[in-house]
Amino acid sequence: MFICHEILEKSTKSKFESDTGTIFYSVVTGINKSANGNPGEKNAISDSNAIYGEVVENTTSGIFGNYTDTLPQGKMYKVAKPEEINLGEAQILTVINGEKVEAFDINILKVNMNSNTKNILFEVTDQNLLNETGGIIQGMSGSPIIQDDKIIGAVNFVVVDKTNKGYGIFITTMLEEAEN
Repeated sequence: MFICHEILEKSTKSKFESDTGTIFYSVVTGINKSANGNPGEKNAISDSNAIYGEVVENTTSGIFGNYTDTLPQGKMYKVAKPEEINLGEAQILTVINGEKVEAFDINILKVNMNSNTKNILFEVTDQNLLNETGGIIQGMSGSPIIQDDKIIGAVNFVVVDKTNKGYGIFITTMLEEAEN
C-alpha cells in the first residue's frame, strides 16, 4: 500500500474524481522556482512502460493504492502520534533532481490538532532548498516530514503568498484513512 495527499483538478482545485490510476517511474528533470504569489513546480518525465502500482482511491486525506514493484531499500521510520510532534527542527524528504531523495531542514511553527488536512505549519530553513526551489513547490506533495527520527506527516500545501512556508497532514490521519 502507498499513500499521498489527494489529487486536485488544476483549474477548479476540487478533488479529482477517479477510482483508478497508474503509478509510473519518473525522473525530476528541472524546477520552476516558487516566488511569493506564484508556487513553482517540479518538471519530470515518466516511463509508461515502467509501472510501479495502481491508485485505488482519492480522498481528502490522500490517495491510496497498491505498490506492486519491489520496494527500494531505504530507512524505515517509526510513526509519531500527533501529540509527539514538537515545534522546531524537522526535515522533509524529497527529490529535486533526478531520482535522488534528499533531506532538507524545516522549522515547525504550529501544530493544529483541529484541522482535517492542514495540521503542521512549517517553514523551509534549508538554504540549498530555498536556492533551488524558492521554497515549497508543486510536486513536493507527499514528501515525508521527519522529526526525531520518526515520520510525523507529509507535505500537502504551499502557502502561496509566502512560498518558504507550507503545511503537512498528520501521517496518522493518512494511515487511519488507509485502514478504512
